[in-house]
Amino acid sequence: MAVSVTLPSLGESVTEGTVTRWLKQVGDTVQVDEPLLEVSTDKVDTEIPSPATGVLASITVAEEENAGIGDELAVIHDGAGGPAAEPTPSAQAVPTEPPAPAAEPSPAAAVVGPVPGGNPAGDARTTPPVRTFAAPETRPPAPADASSLRGRTVGMSRIRKVIGDSMMKALHEQAQLTTFIEVDVTGLMRLRARAKEAFAAREGLALSPMPFFVSAAVQALKAHPVINARIDEGEGTITYFDVENVGIAVDTGKGLMTPVIKGAGDLGIAGIARRTAELADKARRGGLTPDDVSGATFTISNTGSRGALFDTVVVPPNQGAILGIGATVKKPAVVEVAGEAVIGIRDMVHLSLSYDHRLVDGADAARYLTAVRTILESAAFAGDLPLDADS
Repeated sequence: MAVSVTLPSLGESVTEGTVTRWLKQVGDTVQVDEPLLEVSTDKVDTEIPSPATGVLASITVAEEENAGIGDELAVIHDGAGGPAAEPTPSAQAVPTEPPAPAAEPSPAAAVVGPVPGGNPAGDARTTPPVRTFAAPETRPPAPADASSLRGRTVGMSRIRKVIGDSMMKALHEQAQLTTFIEVDVTGLMRLRARAKEAFAAREGLALSPMPFFVSAAVQALKAHPVINARIDEGEGTITYFDVENVGIAVDTGKGLMTPVIKGAGDLGIAGIARRTAELADKARRGGLTPDDVSGATFTISNTGSRGALFDTVVVPPNQGAILGIGATVKKPAVVEVAGEAVIGIRDMVHLSLSYDHRLVDGADAARYLTAVRTILESAAFAGDLPLDADS
């Protein structure tokens, strides 16, 4: 019996997708739920699974062709009711060479790393994606050979075009401005050092600084809702959100992905760390769904993970602001000791807030960043962490 493979619903507002790669060719045997092809939308790349076990009889939509939701992509013969159909002409046009192996992706900008010597697979509190993420070796993937691009003209990848179109849309539709602030995170780094071993034992994940920044950012959003808002100039309205859905910019081998931590304002440090690990793993492995990358009300970009001191990050479309986190560096700074101003070596980081100036005033941005700084410098996270008393 012939089973039609159709393009399923890929999330709210998504009406079509582009077939980017067929993982099976005509005549191949497929298993039910086995990945059959890859489809790209304006939100994310995703795999479409086979709806049945059988033989791929024909391909209706070739690579780089578009299809609407519900359109037929291929036909599978499940072996019941007669012989498999002959391949159609469109199927013959699909390349029969096996796809080249995907390049190993680069580390995510917001990665919570695996724990050497830990046993996350045996911890019932860790979810399967976290255990999968924590299991590989800690060696970094080999970087792409950028020098091989010299002197070449290559086609723009779909993900690069999507990123470019999205950024241009944001810059054309918003009045963007960036405000910077410097934060002393010495106390925070000491707290992390005290907690990291016990945290790794309890959660099966390394404790990076990123969850602390996310937690401080969402706490400050609750007190400054103008930052967690969206303007609709056409309707003449402003929506102030009552939830903190935080997009986390992740650097992958295919380009920048921004999965969303839903309800981040209701999560503690451990919850943010676990969700970040899950989403970063899915982003690097190509497993993000449209739901994983939609619904952000605010975004955070950790450009400091690549050594940048600060950055004028671009506000994504349909959001009011984005927080940029620079590299944490040790530097001399003026501190007060017993009422006296002295020079000390401190852990310092620059934070940047880019925002839509139609919605957020400079004073609003400064107040928000000051609130984030106050939370980070107070290092008021001890109640959410297992502390090593000997540290």
